[in-house]
Amino acid sequence: MKRIFTAIILTASIVGYVHAADNSDSSTRKERNYIREGNSLYDEKRFADAEVAYRKALEENAMSETAMYNLAAALIRQSGNADPNSDNNPMSEAQSLLQGVAQSAQDISIAEKAFYNLGNMAFNQQQYDQAINMYKGALRKNPDNDKAREVFVLLLLLVLILILVFILVLILILLLILILVLILLLKW
Repeated sequence: MKRIFTAIILTASIVGYVHAADNSDSSTRKERNYIREGNSLYDEKRFADAEVAYRKALEENAMSETAMYNLAAALIRQSGNADPNSDNNPMSEAQSLLQGVAQSAQDISIAEKAFYNLGNMAFNQQQYDQAINMYKGALRKNPDNDKAREVFVLLLLLVLILILVFILVLILILLLILILVLILLLKW
């Protein structure tokens, strides 16, 4: 009798384990299907519909790096001319998603793309120091990313030019002050 009871418990636990694995596999399958659907909609430039599909994928697997990254991309495409300081701006949610993916993604390719897009967002907001750091992050994930390297170098040149212009403006201001002082001294 004890053997039968043990066999029933073992069978029940194995059935439960297999059933859980099926749910997980089915969830992963659903997640992938939603991501594919979102990608098709994204390619058709139906970004709001793609957003819905990516959100469904995240309902199936809240830790899906691909779904998070793709959702961020769809949100960015929808942001258009939205006010960056508004609470309803999809860009702020996209930025939050990308920061999470960039910092914790196991897939290096997705992390690299997240850093690159964060760099682009920072650049467009004229936050050049942050943009430089994000492009560095992309290059750390993939040193062969020529696009990130080119933008990084151009950004460094832009910052250098801005610094030089600032220095020249300061020199001009000092020269003007010196000229004004000399004029005042000559009048006396």
